[in-house]
Amino acid sequence: MKRRISALSLMLTFVSATIFGQSYSDIANLKTGDYDASAAPVVGLWEVLEVIVGDEKLTPTAKWFHLLSDGSMTSGNGWVQNFDGSFNYDRDTKKLLQASQGTVDEFGAFDVTITKDGMVWKRLEMETPVKVTLKKVDKKPLAPWDIIIGNWEVEEQTINSNKDDHAPEDNFVNFSAIYFGWDRRFKKYDETGKRIETGIWHIEAHSNWIWLISDKDNTKTGFDLDLSTKSLKLEHKTELQTLKIKLLRDK
Repeated sequence: MKRRISALSLMLTFVSATIFGQSYSDIANLKTGDYDASAAPVVGLWEVLEVIVGDEKLTPTAKWFHLLSDGSMTSGNGWVQNFDGSFNYDRDTKKLLQASQGTVDEFGAFDVTITKDGMVWKRLEMETPVKVTLKKVDKKPLAPWDIIIGNWEVEEQTINSNKDDHAPEDNFVNFSAIYFGWDRRFKKYDETGKRIETGIWHIEAHSNWIWLISDKDNTKTGFDLDLSTKSLKLEHKTELQTLKIKLLRDK
């Protein structure tokens, strides 16, 4: 499992060192940028719909690739760009090869299939088949960490016991509003508007899960996240009770 996830991580960020089975001209074109991709069908902005590694679905959140007509390409997740490199698409063999800073992807080229709805990339990584399904889009997909930024007010909370012999707490939520900053910092406020807590927030890359880490004592609390542009729902479950918080965006 760890080796598969590691391979997928390399595939998605394209940090590579060596290449096997590629022609010298392909590698030279990638390293020098001497490549005309203007008519290549892979040119455009693409959103990743699904990634399957072996028999596991490991689709990253809001993943995109932008392949330009000059042979350059970028990729990222949501508004976060994490790759800047180049590509070479062979129109005869229908193979797509990427490189970063002149270093070619060590797992080699993808076999590309163009469909009416998008395209599919396939290759082997450490003898494990990898399949990436993409669709062409006009805008980069938004990730939860893009949408959550801003002020949110607590509308309601519910606390239910998970055991018959346990009475849930009366008021687990000690804040009335919370601000999520672009710098991954959060601030909690009471009903008078006084700031009562600060810390770091982090949303997992492959799941709707958010961590709040308090500056006060480094307490780390995880919540299941259900997010839209106007509504935010958080759920925290322990052995004894389940807390649900509904928040609305502060206009």
